[in-house]
Amino acid sequence: MFRTIASLGVLFLCVQSASLSANIIQNGSFENGSGGSLAGWSVAGTAESREALWSTDGDHSLLLGYGDLFADAVVSQAFSTHPGVNYSLAFDLTANGVLANIFSLLVEVAGSSLLISETLTQTPPLSPHTPISLFFKADSTTATLTFSDISADPFRLDGLIDNVQVKQVHSPSTLPLLLAGLAFGWTTRRSTKWSKLGFFAPRQ
Repeated sequence: MFRTIASLGVLFLCVQSASLSANIIQNGSFENGSGGSLAGWSVAGTAESREALWSTDGDHSLLLGYGDLFADAVVSQAFSTHPGVNYSLAFDLTANGVLANIFSLLVEVAGSSLLISETLTQTPPLSPHTPISLFFKADSTTATLTFSDISADPFRLDGLIDNVQVKQVHSPSTLPLLLAGLAFGWTTRRSTKWSKLGFFAPRQ
């Protein structure tokens, strides 16, 4: 009985831990939708989903600055958060264009206040994606992630984003609970074994 309870406790902790690691961004690989209409995202300016060989997750990437005329693309998504909880933001970034131009991307996460504001740059020609990782602590029940193309010269210059993920960062405090559950299950199993033999379990 005790061993069953301990096992269920450990299972609950494992399931809870797994659920916290799920990506809370919708359509983070830009597979759903076409052109400037992307499921889960608000799109303004020259941005669209584009099927490309350089995609890192699925067949599509988010293309910013197509048409070589304007650096006006703004793509955003709102998502639920828990105040006081830490989150990670990860995505893959690259650029395609002439060597003389530099692609500049403004990344922002805003809740009740501005939680992330980072300007990232990529130099063409097309190169392997750079994995980007940023972190923030939520201060409200919702937050908004925004990607903005702020390149100085958009001529023959495109930015590409793929595999966008926002996940809750695990708290180290859950590890002692998991270890305690495992230790409890091991102790009760030994106690049961000794009881069946007609002895009390030895003192630890």
